[in-house]
Amino acid sequence: MLFKRHTLEGIRQGVITVAFRKWKRPTVKEGGTLQTPAGQLYIRKISPVRIDEINLHELHAAGLSDQEELKALIADREGELVKVEFDFLGGDPREALRKQRDIPAKEIDRIISRIHKLDQNVISRDWASNILKLIDQYPGKRAADLAEMMGVEKDWLKPQIRKLKAMGLTESLEVGYRLSPRGQVILEVNSRK
Repeated sequence: MLFKRHTLEGIRQGVITVAFRKWKRPTVKEGGTLQTPAGQLYIRKISPVRIDEINLHELHAAGLSDQEELKALIADREGELVKVEFDFLGGDPREALRKQRDIPAKEIDRIISRIHKLDQNVISRDWASNILKLIDQYPGKRAADLAEMMGVEKDWLKPQIRKLKAMGLTESLEVGYRLSPRGQVILEVNSRK
């Protein structure tokens, strides 16, 4: 579930607590969480809705001024219209993880084992180890450039980098990526193995 930049600020302030989406299949589930650039959301409720059932209060809770704005938002989408109600839980829990340099040995072993497992389970062998090295060497490089350097498709690489980000190893920049302090520690230890 993607949000526009101005919506993210409303979410962060707790003013926006609803989203309307048209989906062929849900991208979030009730009781789950969603990581956004604004922080983490708790998905309280997802319910099908018709446009004529949506009142002005709900539109404002979604950061929309009226039904015309909602219609424009979903005009090119297919699927069922749903109302997603959520609560803002706070900042990205991965932020503290990314800053971590003092990592217990067992945790380092677990992370490196996971990296090696990622390396084995995809079409581009050793991609996780290699992309960590490339991001370290070329901070701020776009995914398209990194993909070209690795000889893989950008559309394949971006979700793979998100796996590393979820482990607290990389950080997204305005353009490109960089290793987090945690990622630097893991890269250093992994390079010695």
